[in-house]
Amino acid sequence: MKASTMTAKLLDLWITASHSRPRVSNDNPYSEALFRTCKYRPQTQWDQVVTPSELHNGEDNAILKRRSDVYQKAAEDNPKR
Repeated sequence: MKASTMTAKLLDLWITASHSRPRVSNDNPYSEALFRTCKYRPQTQWDQVVTPSELHNGEDNAILKRRSDVYQKAAEDNPKR
């Protein structure tokens, strides 16, 4: 068995190297655009997430109401939070 460099092994496996800079998150415009969409659209706020089956079965309103009540009670119990 013969050792080879990582670049040579990738070429042997027909894998092209990425030209993005290491440790820089904004090199992928598609993932950045998706993240911005998810972050600023009101339908996709993280506290409103329900599963597709809960939405399909009509359970989403009750779940979101319970979740809202829990958040409200937590805010009342600890107003500095």
